[in-house]
Amino acid sequence: MESRLTKTLRILIPALLFVVILAIFPYTPSPAEDIKIVAFQIGAFVLFAMWLFTPAPERLFLKPMSPLIPLFAGFVAMHLVAVWGSPNVGYSLYYEFAKLAALFMVFIVAADVYRTPAQAWRLVAALCVAVSLSSVYGIMQAWEWDFFPWDDTSAMVRRVPATFGNPNLASHVVAPTLVLAVGLVTQRRWRWLALCCIPLFGYHLYLAQTRGSQLGLTVAALIVGLTVLAYRRTSHPQRAIALGLAGVVVIALFAMGIIASLNYQRTGQPYPEDVSITLRYHSYYGACRMIQERPWFGHGPGMYQVVNPEHWTSLERERFSRLNRLNSTVHSEPLEAAVNAGLPAVVLFIGIMMIGLYLGLFMGLTGKEPGRRPLGFALAAFFVTFFVDGIFNFNFYVPASGFLFFLFAGVASGIWQGLVQTAESEDGDQSSRPESDSSARWVPVLVKATVLVWAAAIPIFGIRDFVARIYHQHGVGALHHEAFPDAEDALRQAAMLAPYDWLNPYFRSIVARQLNRPDIEAMHLVHTLELNPGYLHAQFRLAEATFNLAAETPEPERKLLLEQTVAYAERAAQFNPLSPRVFDLLGRASFLHAQSLAASGAPDDEPGRAAWREAEEHLVRAIEYGSESLHPLSRFVALARMELGDWRNAQRALIRALDTEPDDMETWRLFWQLAQRADHYDALRIALDYHIQNIRSGADVLNPLRVMRASVSYYGYGDDSAAEEAFQHMAELSPAYPDMWVTYHEFAEETDRLDLFFECLEQALRGIDGEEDGIAPVIRVVSSGLQETSPLDEAVSQLVRLFQRDTAQAAAYVWAVDALARMARDADFAPDRAGPIWLELGLAYGACQRYDEAIEMFDDALPHLSGQRRLLGLMQKGAGFMRVDRVSEAVNTFQRATEEYPNNLDAHYALANALVRDGQHDEARIAFLHILASFSLSPEARQAIQQQLNTLS
Repeated sequence: MESRLTKTLRILIPALLFVVILAIFPYTPSPAEDIKIVAFQIGAFVLFAMWLFTPAPERLFLKPMSPLIPLFAGFVAMHLVAVWGSPNVGYSLYYEFAKLAALFMVFIVAADVYRTPAQAWRLVAALCVAVSLSSVYGIMQAWEWDFFPWDDTSAMVRRVPATFGNPNLASHVVAPTLVLAVGLVTQRRWRWLALCCIPLFGYHLYLAQTRGSQLGLTVAALIVGLTVLAYRRTSHPQRAIALGLAGVVVIALFAMGIIASLNYQRTGQPYPEDVSITLRYHSYYGACRMIQERPWFGHGPGMYQVVNPEHWTSLERERFSRLNRLNSTVHSEPLEAAVNAGLPAVVLFIGIMMIGLYLGLFMGLTGKEPGRRPLGFALAAFFVTFFVDGIFNFNFYVPASGFLFFLFAGVASGIWQGLVQTAESEDGDQSSRPESDSSARWVPVLVKATVLVWAAAIPIFGIRDFVARIYHQHGVGALHHEAFPDAEDALRQAAMLAPYDWLNPYFRSIVARQLNRPDIEAMHLVHTLELNPGYLHAQFRLAEATFNLAAETPEPERKLLLEQTVAYAERAAQFNPLSPRVFDLLGRASFLHAQSLAASGAPDDEPGRAAWREAEEHLVRAIEYGSESLHPLSRFVALARMELGDWRNAQRALIRALDTEPDDMETWRLFWQLAQRADHYDALRIALDYHIQNIRSGADVLNPLRVMRASVSYYGYGDDSAAEEAFQHMAELSPAYPDMWVTYHEFAEETDRLDLFFECLEQALRGIDGEEDGIAPVIRVVSSGLQETSPLDEAVSQLVRLFQRDTAQAAAYVWAVDALARMARDADFAPDRAGPIWLELGLAYGACQRYDEAIEMFDDALPHLSGQRRLLGLMQKGAGFMRVDRVSEAVNTFQRATEEYPNNLDAHYALANALVRDGQHDEARIAFLHILASFSLSPEARQAIQQQLNTLS
């Protein structure tokens, strides 16, 4: 008589199955997996805890015990042992092993509560309904009716990942469900459900296009069919099973021979060579090397992705360096089991599959109860499909398919035990249950309590990990939206809840980089590599962070940081010696080291040249390996070659840089410097002529190139006429480009062509409308000054105000002052206007640091000035004398100012300083004392003057 609790468990198991199949949670890194894991961890614990309180749960482990139970127990135990040798014990134990242990609890419960075929078929029906709902959603994805806003809108979504995350994971569930649905057709109660589901599942698999699932279904059909045929001839179940398996092996070998022959005729190779299959060949090779390293206990659950980069083949290194990706699984369940837990785990894994196949076939051949025979064949096909699919894929360790396998393996075990117990009860054998000892009733209770406490750790850590993943995803989202403080807070919470997950410190390092904290970034990356030494992205970023820190650090600390950078980069190169990022970083580190040596001024230049050569070598290799940073790397190569005096190859590097980004003016300026240093302008001239004619850029690029081309004619070849012609042509094309006038003016001064310059300037700028948008302010001012209807004094005043706002550009725009001064000299001003104009021109020349011309303008202005303007003229004239080191004339000018304006303290102060500089200390002391006698001085000014007096004393 079944207990009510057992019946309740058979209701809860399908409910949990629905959750695991259909659950999606978009707020974790893996929306279709993370929620399923935490769901079956919590559900498995609830089911297991309830099962512990069913009547005599220990009967499951007494005679007759299913052979699958010790195999599963040994498989899980091997993984637990392997945990303690893992490079990341926390990840292996709290994440990977916790999943496996939860699935084992599901297996145990299912093996005890399912005893009859009718119970199993009801579970199959529930599975078909759940997967049907998922497949319907998947087909909606294929038809682009998806109501979830997935980030990935590529063809992968149209291959119907459904509620499983990707098409591979979907097929790992749909294929075994299809097998069970075919068996469900034999049950009259569920026949129409099965007939509706089978075409739906078939269409889903067709859209998913997964070869492993198709092969698994084919092999399952062959094994079941051949076994049935053999049994009809032999009437001996064991012999029929052996013949069926042998027949499949023969057919498989024959098919492999045909496929190899066809491939050889078509490609010259006996095996297919598409990219995905070739990469799997290489991943299998790396996995075998990992197994060879630790054959008995493996590397720990989930550690393939940590250890495998050390065993990459050259193809994998090249592929993953280009795609910037990593493999997280072996893509073969037997190899995965061996990598995780050693070769004994593989033996147990294959034993589970073979025993499950045998039990199913035996039940199908010998079953007498209605529904038992089709159930046996369906379960046998289920095991075969799962096993064959898993040889070339991964499904045993992933959430939905793993849950499905453990659940129906438990069902198969329970049905077999029910069959055996029924047979023994018919024979009168009741020895399987021992008499209970009333004096020791507390022992089972204590054992159950202990087991329950340990089992509770699984959902506890599962919930912690799930919450950590929510925080992690929130942090990644905040990082994407540049909310860096929020990102750091969320990722810190995730790291506290899941300290074994290397992605949390890795993304915290990205936040630190965005906040320009290379020291914090390096700290997080070091922690990342402690958790996952094979995480290649962290290897690269740690070297980059250390390099960035070195770039901001002065000597001698920089040298140590550069050595660390090289060490980290070389470590990354050990994993992937074909990565351009590694050599890019090594080249930049050598470049920075060479710059430090050059700045130190060491007399021995050989270490510096060696550093430049090393930088060039690494950077060239990064380019050869396909770096996407071709432009900056080519510029660095050119700089290194310039330091080595290799002018010709430096030119080639700059030409390559300009081929990728012809609009980059920094590269053109570097090319100009190279031409000047090498005194060789041919390559620059050819490049300029080509790009001026061919690039389709705006005036902001073409204008400087045309100016540079004119300068090349003069400085490179001494061709004054060609340069003059180029400048005049440029004035016609772009009269509003101020830098052209700067260069043209310098050329005109050096070649004594100022008259031609001003004639060209006046002709070009008179036609410019000063009201147009985009006109440079200096062009606007000069243009207005050249108009006959515009007041010249106003234009000069605007120019002075412009220079006061932008002092950095004033020296370059002396041509504008010259142009307005030339206009002023040709004009006939009344005295009341002449003085202010000459004063403003003097101020303009002073802003341009042309002090001789400024003094001349002040001399012309002073006879026509009075009041504060005259004082300003005297003070600026004296300051000009001081600038050109004509101190005695400055003293005379300031004395004149103090005589005319005796109450002006600024004039007295300027005179005192001029006297100090002229060596007239006594007179300077008198001037300072005169200032101190004033009552209008502030305390701070009085204290400063007193200090100067003390210095003179």
